Amino acid sequence: MKKRIFTLIAAALMSLTALTACGGEEAPAEDAAPAEGLPSVEEVMSFIENDVYPNAGDVIPMMTMSIEVDLADPDSVAYYTGLTDTTGIDHIVVNESGVGSFAYSFIYVMTDGTNTADIQTKLGESVDPIKWVCVQADKIASVQLDSDIVLIMGAPEQVDAIMGAVTTAAADKFEVVGDVVNVLG
Repeated sequence: MKKRIFTLIAAALMSLTALTACGGEEAPAEDAAPAEGLPSVEEVMSFIENDVYPNAGDVIPMMTMSIEVDLADPDSVAYYTGLTDTTGIDHIVVNESGVGSFAYSFIYVMTDGTNTADIQTKLGESVDPIKWVCVQADKIASVQLDSDIVLIMGAPEQVDAIMGAVTTAAADKFEVVGDVVNVLG
């Protein structure tokens, strides 16, 4: 019974955290969409949840949720990505489990296209595979999709299955799908 109450409280706190993490940002102008990649944060979230996850098999943690990381909050950016510099980054969307301690993170970085390769390298070097309490990611992989970057960390079979679903889904939506870079594992 205590475990169930704790789970419900944890889910409520995660929901509140997600709501406050998205606050304080003005909506981008409709004509400010990047020329390459997915044009909006909402389309990124839809890509993850509707194009990638249904094709990744049974490796998705339960109750995942997507949030947009507030680029004006350096602590949030550092927690989710390890990055200390957001130069060239337009948006960051993170999808993680909202319940329990699962070493899993799907990070989608929308860049302005000026230094995408450098951002991908820094992201891979900086992301913390042991940011969770009591668990750690054993594999980290990333890929460039036009001027955007996807980084996934988690269990090796999980990362492989989800990255495979990313590259398959991306083939229909992006002009350039780069090679998958294995950063860890």
